[in-house]
Amino acid sequence: MHVFTASSFAALSLDPPLVLVCLDQGADCFAAFIAAEQFVVNIVTPAHEKLAKKFATKGADKFAHGTFESDEGGYPAPPDAAAVIRCELEQAVPGGDHVILIGRVHDAQIGSGEPVTWHKGDFLRLGESAT
Repeated sequence: MHVFTASSFAALSLDPPLVLVCLDQGADCFAAFIAAEQFVVNIVTPAHEKLAKKFATKGADKFAHGTFESDEGGYPAPPDAAAVIRCELEQAVPGGDHVILIGRVHDAQIGSGEPVTWHKGDFLRLGESAT
């Protein structure tokens, strides 16, 4: 199982449903994601901030001391994620020192948790003002 914390994620298209996520070419998991046929995007909540920071750390044992689980398809999923979006890899497009993974959404589950975003080196809850 391979995971990373993406600094860039966005909806790309409604028809067909596509999303994009940017992956650093120097990431430990780069080869695994480029070779994968499918991937999952987990939208995290405030409860997952420490986990997301650990997954953003190069060389760290990402699964040590964590409560990360696999979903029914065997994909990594934190409990009570704000959303879980399962994708088929459509295309990998070079973009500087990153690769843009374009995924066709084939399943999305929306949870009840409040999503967070990364801003200025820390997590920010939606609706909060940045300092």
